[in-house]
Amino acid sequence: MTAAVYLSTTGLALARGDTSICQGLSMQLMAGECVHLHGPNGSGKTSLLQALCGLLQPEAGRVQWHVGTPRTSLHYCAHQNALKSAWTVAENLGWHLRLHGCTVAQEEWETPLSQMRLTHLTDTPATQLSQGEQRRAALMRLALMPRPVWLLDEPFNALDSAAQECLAQWINRHAGEGGAVLFSSHSGHPAALQLSRRMSMEVEGHA
Repeated sequence: MTAAVYLSTTGLALARGDTSICQGLSMQLMAGECVHLHGPNGSGKTSLLQALCGLLQPEAGRVQWHVGTPRTSLHYCAHQNALKSAWTVAENLGWHLRLHGCTVAQEEWETPLSQMRLTHLTDTPATQLSQGEQRRAALMRLALMPRPVWLLDEPFNALDSAAQECLAQWINRHAGEGGAVLFSSHSGHPAALQLSRRMSMEVEGHA
Protein backbone atom coordinates (compact mmCIF):
# COMPACT_ATOMS: atom_id res chain seq x y z
CA MET A 1 0.00 0.00 0.00
CA THR A 2 1.33 3.44 -0.96
CA ALA A 3 2.01 5.74 1.99
CA ALA A 4 -0.20 8.81 2.33
CA VAL A 5 1.21 12.13 1.17
CA TYR A 6 0.81 14.78 3.88
CA LEU A 7 2.16 17.78 2.00
CA SER A 8 3.83 18.55 -1.29
CA THR A 9 5.40 21.43 -3.16
CA THR A 10 5.23 22.09 -6.89
CA GLY A 11 7.70 24.42 -8.60
CA LEU A 12 8.38 26.24 -5.35
CA ALA A 13 10.54 29.36 -5.58
CA LEU A 14 11.63 31.29 -2.49
CA ALA A 15 13.67 34.44 -2.07
CA ARG A 16 15.06 36.51 0.77
CA GLY A 17 15.19 40.08 -0.51
CA ASP A 18 17.11 39.92 -3.78
CA THR A 19 18.65 36.55 -2.94
CA SER A 20 17.13 33.42 -4.44
CA ILE A 21 16.77 30.59 -1.91
CA CYS A 22 15.37 27.85 -4.11
CA GLN A 23 13.91 27.54 -7.58
CA GLY A 24 11.49 24.96 -8.93
CA LEU A 25 11.44 22.77 -5.81
CA SER A 26 8.98 19.88 -6.06
CA MET A 27 8.87 17.45 -3.14
CA GLN A 28 6.56 15.29 -1.08
CA LEU A 29 6.50 14.53 2.63
CA MET A 30 4.86 11.16 3.21
CA ALA A 31 3.55 9.19 6.15
CA GLY A 32 6.29 7.25 7.93
CA GLU A 33 9.11 9.48 6.71
CA CYS A 34 11.85 11.21 8.68
CA VAL A 35 13.66 13.64 6.38
CA HIS A 36 16.82 15.56 7.26
CA LEU A 37 17.01 19.03 5.67
CA HIS A 38 20.74 19.70 5.74
CA GLY A 39 22.70 22.83 4.87
CA PRO A 40 24.94 25.53 6.32
CA ASN A 41 23.62 28.58 8.12
CA GLY A 42 22.07 31.02 5.69
CA SER A 43 21.21 28.42 3.06
CA GLY A 44 17.45 28.89 3.44
CA LYS A 45 16.39 25.96 5.60
CA THR A 46 14.29 28.16 7.90
CA SER A 47 12.69 29.94 4.94
CA LEU A 48 11.68 26.62 3.39
CA LEU A 49 10.14 25.39 6.65
CA GLN A 50 8.28 28.69 7.03
CA ALA A 51 6.93 28.39 3.49
CA LEU A 52 5.70 24.86 4.19
CA CYS A 53 3.90 26.19 7.27
CA GLY A 54 2.32 29.07 5.39
CA LEU A 55 4.38 31.70 7.22
CA LEU A 56 6.33 32.78 4.13
CA GLN A 57 4.76 33.57 0.77
CA PRO A 58 6.52 31.81 -2.14
CA GLU A 59 7.74 33.81 -5.12
CA ALA A 60 6.26 31.10 -7.34
CA GLY A 61 4.84 27.60 -7.12
CA ARG A 62 2.67 26.25 -4.37
CA VAL A 63 2.54 24.28 -1.15
CA GLN A 64 -0.35 21.83 -0.87
CA TRP A 65 -1.57 20.09 2.27
CA HIS A 66 -3.24 16.78 1.41
CA VAL A 67 -4.39 15.85 4.92
CA GLY A 68 -6.02 18.56 7.01
CA THR A 69 -4.55 22.04 7.31
CA PRO A 70 -1.42 23.42 9.01
CA ARG A 71 -3.54 24.41 12.00
CA THR A 72 -4.97 20.92 12.51
CA SER A 73 -2.14 18.73 11.21
CA LEU A 74 1.14 20.53 11.95
CA HIS A 75 3.65 20.94 14.72
CA TYR A 76 6.12 23.67 13.76
CA CYS A 77 8.96 24.12 16.23
CA ALA A 78 10.97 27.17 15.23
CA HIS A 79 14.59 27.70 16.21
CA GLN A 80 13.24 30.11 18.85
CA ASN A 81 11.42 28.43 21.70
CA ALA A 82 8.26 30.61 21.87
CA LEU A 83 8.11 30.58 25.67
CA LYS A 84 6.72 33.43 27.75
CA SER A 85 9.68 34.29 29.97
CA ALA A 86 7.63 35.13 33.09
CA TRP A 87 5.47 32.02 32.83
CA THR A 88 6.41 28.68 34.32
CA VAL A 89 6.99 25.58 32.24
CA ALA A 90 3.51 24.30 33.16
CA GLU A 91 1.89 27.66 32.33
CA ASN A 92 3.62 27.82 28.94
CA LEU A 93 2.59 24.29 28.02
CA GLY A 94 -0.96 24.82 29.29
CA TRP A 95 -1.31 27.95 27.19
CA HIS A 96 -0.18 26.16 24.03
CA LEU A 97 -2.60 23.32 24.70
CA ARG A 98 -5.53 25.72 25.15
CA LEU A 99 -4.50 27.69 22.07
CA HIS A 100 -4.80 24.54 19.95
CA GLY A 101 -7.93 23.26 21.66
CA CYS A 102 -6.19 20.27 23.28
CA THR A 103 -7.14 18.78 26.62
CA VAL A 104 -4.46 16.63 28.25
CA ALA A 105 -4.95 14.94 31.60
CA GLN A 106 -2.27 15.75 34.15
CA GLU A 107 -1.08 12.14 34.31
CA GLU A 108 -0.36 12.25 30.57
CA TRP A 109 2.26 14.92 31.25
CA GLU A 110 4.27 12.72 33.60
CA THR A 111 6.10 10.42 31.19
CA PRO A 112 7.29 13.04 28.66
CA LEU A 113 8.25 15.42 31.50
CA SER A 114 10.32 12.64 33.03
CA GLN A 115 11.88 11.70 29.69
CA MET A 116 12.95 15.32 29.11
CA ARG A 117 14.05 15.67 32.76
CA LEU A 118 11.66 18.55 33.41
CA THR A 119 9.53 17.13 36.23
CA HIS A 120 11.28 19.22 38.88
CA LEU A 121 11.07 22.37 36.74
CA THR A 122 7.33 22.58 35.97
CA ASP A 123 6.83 25.50 38.38
CA THR A 124 9.99 27.34 37.29
CA PRO A 125 9.65 30.49 35.15
CA ALA A 126 11.15 30.12 31.69
CA THR A 127 13.51 33.02 32.32
CA GLN A 128 15.23 30.95 35.03
CA LEU A 129 15.87 27.98 32.74
CA SER A 130 19.06 27.28 30.85
CA GLN A 131 18.96 27.31 27.05
CA GLY A 132 18.86 23.53 27.01
CA GLU A 133 16.01 23.42 29.52
CA GLN A 134 14.05 25.98 27.51
CA ARG A 135 14.53 23.92 24.37
CA ARG A 136 13.36 20.77 26.12
CA ALA A 137 10.28 22.61 27.43
CA ALA A 138 9.42 23.85 23.94
CA LEU A 139 9.75 20.34 22.49
CA MET A 140 7.31 18.98 25.07
CA ARG A 141 4.48 20.13 22.78
CA LEU A 142 5.37 17.30 20.40
CA ALA A 143 4.50 14.72 23.04
CA LEU A 144 1.38 16.43 24.39
CA MET A 145 -0.46 17.54 21.24
CA PRO A 146 -1.04 14.91 18.54
CA ARG A 147 -0.27 16.22 15.05
CA PRO A 148 0.74 14.03 12.10
CA VAL A 149 3.33 16.40 10.59
CA TRP A 150 6.35 17.72 12.50
CA LEU A 151 8.44 20.48 10.93
CA LEU A 152 11.37 21.12 13.25
CA ASP A 153 13.93 23.91 12.81
CA GLU A 154 17.28 22.92 14.36
CA PRO A 155 15.52 20.84 17.05
CA PHE A 156 18.74 19.35 18.47
CA ASN A 157 20.35 22.74 19.15
CA ALA A 158 21.18 23.40 22.83
CA LEU A 159 20.26 19.83 23.82
CA ASP A 160 22.68 17.63 25.73
CA SER A 161 23.28 14.07 24.54
CA ALA A 162 20.54 12.59 26.76
CA ALA A 163 17.91 15.04 25.49
CA GLN A 164 19.03 14.50 21.88
CA GLU A 165 18.60 10.77 22.36
CA CYS A 166 15.13 11.29 23.85
CA LEU A 167 14.04 13.51 20.95
CA ALA A 168 15.41 10.98 18.45
CA GLN A 169 13.28 8.30 20.11
CA TRP A 170 10.19 10.53 19.91
CA ILE A 171 10.84 11.18 16.21
CA ASN A 172 11.43 7.49 15.45
CA ARG A 173 8.22 6.51 17.24
CA HIS A 174 6.20 9.24 15.53
CA ALA A 175 7.37 8.20 12.05
CA GLY A 176 6.91 4.54 12.95
CA GLU A 177 3.28 5.23 13.85
CA GLY A 178 2.60 6.87 10.48
CA GLY A 179 3.56 10.46 11.19
CA ALA A 180 5.98 12.50 9.09
CA VAL A 181 8.98 14.53 10.23
CA LEU A 182 11.08 17.09 8.37
CA PHE A 183 13.84 18.58 10.49
CA SER A 184 16.70 20.93 9.69
CA SER A 185 20.26 21.08 10.93
CA HIS A 186 23.55 22.53 9.77
CA SER A 187 25.49 19.73 11.45
CA GLY A 188 24.75 16.15 12.39
CA HIS A 189 22.06 14.34 14.35
CA PRO A 190 21.94 11.50 16.88
CA ALA A 191 23.02 8.15 15.49
CA ALA A 192 19.81 6.59 16.84
CA LEU A 193 17.67 8.67 14.47
CA GLN A 194 16.18 6.49 11.73
CA LEU A 195 16.36 8.66 8.60
CA SER A 196 14.31 7.97 5.48
CA ARG A 197 16.26 10.37 3.30
CA ARG A 198 18.17 13.62 3.30
CA MET A 199 17.63 16.90 1.44
CA SER A 200 20.55 19.28 1.06
CA MET A 201 20.39 23.04 0.66
CA GLU A 202 23.48 24.92 -0.49
CA VAL A 203 24.51 28.43 0.48
CA GLU A 204 23.35 29.68 -2.91
CA GLY A 205 19.92 28.34 -2.02
CA HIS A 206 19.57 25.44 -4.41
CA ALA A 207 17.67 22.47 -2.96
